[in-house]
Parts: sequence; structure tokens; C-alpha cells
Amino acid sequence: MLGVEQDIHGVQGLALSANMTYNSMTYINQLNNFRISPWVRFDVGARYSFHVGKTPVTVRANVYNVFNRNYWRGLEKAVYLGAGRTYMLSVTADF
Repeated sequence: MLGVEQDIHGVQGLALSANMTYNSMTYINQLNNFRISPWVRFDVGARYSFHVGKTPVTVRANVYNVFNRNYWRGLEKAVYLGAGRTYMLSVTADF
């Protein structure tokens, strides 16, 4: 996984991020005769932190698998289809 996050100096509390996840070819059985092809996935996101009164609030928006690529994942002797493009939005507040 390779990622970068950059604070945007013109907007206090705003940060943008980008990640690339690479998984090489993987064998998923003991005989090493069944394998999963390598794959690459790209994700992007943004984070904005601010205060509501004295309460710190953070809003995050992420897009996983930006290019909506199909890929197989091998985990614990099982094969899973990777998730398609996924949007996530979250809000956290520290009380």
C-alpha cells in the first residue's frame, strides 16, 4: 500500500488523501496450483476538521476502488470478490 495525505493550506482543517493498494499474485492452496492474479486498487478521500462551539468535529468522505475494477482476494484459504466502487461518509465528534 502506498498513500499520500496533503493538508490544504488555503482551507484550515481540510486534507486530501490518495492510496494505491497492490496485491501480487497469490497461491491459495498447499499444492500451489491455484492462484489469484495480481491487482491494483486506487482510493481517494477528504477530511475536514472544525469546531462546533467547543466540540471538535471531523467529516470524512472516501471513495474506495475509484476505477470500479473487479479483483479476487485470497484470505485464509478462501477466495472473495473484491468490493466494487464504494462511497463512505462519516462524521465524528469528540465530547
